[in-house]
Amino acid sequence: MADDPDTKSYVLRSTYRMDVIQSLSQAGQLTPTSIAQKTGIRQPHVSRTLSELREKDLVSLAVPEDQHKGRLYELTEFGEEIRAKTNQITWQNDIANIPSTHREIVAYLHQRLGEKVTGVGYYDGGTVSMYYFHDQMRNTFSEEQLVKSSETLIKEFSHTDTKAAEIVGELRYEVQSFTELNRIVIYSDGGFLMIGLQSECQFEYPSLIEECKSILDGDASE
Repeated sequence: MADDPDTKSYVLRSTYRMDVIQSLSQAGQLTPTSIAQKTGIRQPHVSRTLSELREKDLVSLAVPEDQHKGRLYELTEFGEEIRAKTNQITWQNDIANIPSTHREIVAYLHQRLGEKVTGVGYYDGGTVSMYYFHDQMRNTFSEEQLVKSSETLIKEFSHTDTKAAEIVGELRYEVQSFTELNRIVIYSDGGFLMIGLQSECQFEYPSLIEECKSILDGDASE
């Protein structure tokens, strides 16, 4: 069985896996046909996803192996545990609209730094997409205030106040320090990810960027 962080990342890389796990958690036991109807995923993709999840011990067959009709599937105890962990993140955007590698980066940051991560968004050169705000931020500001201020912050990003400008492999990143906030900017796919951190958050930036680079370089299977 894989370590929890690895399995959690594996699930987050695919909306198919997340949707199948969520539907089984809600219903208890389902056939592939029922899962397809509930999720809107084509049945061949459902069948493939179930096979993948069985290999990871996240899903099990609830009927005898030689039963070919009415094959019911259910989450294992480990599968329910992983589902609970992936649901700990309150996504700002529809998760289906967030690139799988970006989902995994948010999950990694959430796991490693927890409440020290104030927000994560992406700017593609024209549009800002906010992925995540910490619950404390949500409780302090309205959603409109959060989105508007974050969009302004990202669009007005400049290289002043730069604390570090480094390259890990071919991935360039910068760190900006302010009174109450540090910002990490990771350049990717013609745009950049911006990560907000509490100013007292202290850690080795290169190791975090190295992990983000590894995620961005990985093949996301949908």
